[in-house]
Amino acid sequence: MAATVLCPPNADDRDLNRSLISRRWVTTNRSAMTLLELVLVLSILVIVATLAVPSMTRMFDSQKVEKGADLVRAQMGMARVKAIRSGKVTAFLFQPGSSRFTVLTFDSLAGRDSLQGFFDGQDEDSRSSNFDFSEEQLPRGVRFLTGEAQEDVRSAFETEQVGASVGMVKPILFYPDGSSQDAQLVLANDLGDQVQVNLRGLTGSTSLRRVDP
Repeated sequence: MAATVLCPPNADDRDLNRSLISRRWVTTNRSAMTLLELVLVLSILVIVATLAVPSMTRMFDSQKVEKGADLVRAQMGMARVKAIRSGKVTAFLFQPGSSRFTVLTFDSLAGRDSLQGFFDGQDEDSRSSNFDFSEEQLPRGVRFLTGEAQEDVRSAFETEQVGASVGMVKPILFYPDGSSQDAQLVLANDLGDQVQVNLRGLTGSTSLRRVDP
């Protein structure tokens, strides 16, 4: 009966086996992230988000002031068109410190004791988020900071005809011939971003300009 002789592996075979085992061990251990690596990645993501969110929020709030100014500009254009088509003096009404405004024919205000109560109870912002749109209202967090219309002979006459006390509510008048009062409004948010809306009376055209607080 033949005896089986087991020969010990030579040095080359032992080195090859150790190399294969080492490769299998490395491959097995790199098949997934370790808990430490996962924690490090999550920590980096949290830090990046913490740094990025305030910057994005700041940019978003700044853009809302510009959108508010664009909205005012568009509404003034509508007031001018309405005055031309109706043949009646039309007013853009707003109140400094408020976010509300409206456009209507000026003679519809006749008989009012005061324009001051026109926006009473209307400045409450019932929108559920920053993305909600509301007619006759500036974007959430934006308000009229200041605003003045240059009084002229026609505006003094129209105001006298209406007979209403202006108070804090500011009317800017647009006339049937396409002209308007010269006016200047400043919109702002709580962060101090400001945009100026300039209305040129001769043509009824508007322009926007960023303002340093």
